[in-house]
Amino acid sequence: SAAGLAGKQRIQAEPNRYCGFLEAHIEQGDSLEASDLQIGVVTSIVAIWQFKITAEGAQNHAGTTRMAIRKDAGLALVKLAAKIDRVFRSIAAERSVWTVGDIKLEPGAGSIIPGRGEMVFQFRDADMAQLEALEAALQQMVATADADGPCSLKLETMAKSTPRLMDPSL
Repeated sequence: SAAGLAGKQRIQAEPNRYCGFLEAHIEQGDSLEASDLQIGVVTSIVAIWQFKITAEGAQNHAGTTRMAIRKDAGLALVKLAAKIDRVFRSIAAERSVWTVGDIKLEPGAGSIIPGRGEMVFQFRDADMAQLEALEAALQQMVATADADGPCSLKLETMAKSTPRLMDPSL
């Protein structure tokens, strides 16, 4: 209303009139600046693959439970996160990225060994083969950690998008 458009019919896009769209965008990372470039062209939109890793251990008193019998779900997740980071650094492509976005421990108190924990893990890449390789490595690491104990670990897929390549003619 304030712009004088109240009651006016919306203009409809005519798909046959356009071959594509260009969008000016401020870079969210530091790639251009780190490369001393003024402008870049996006060649793809990465896929985001997100997983939940759950560790089941045994909640107990942190001061009286011997280390030899502990089943610390928090420690199991932290060790796994460190291993994932080491392995991914050796198999990732140049533009692959990953993060542990969230860790929740139960009951989440300083004097209690966590009996359960959840970790959200996400990685991104524009190449489907690379995404599949990262996922296979993740599955293998979770399975190994589960088999080695002392906590049980489970991997669940939360989301998987598909990478999109931009039209090189534009």
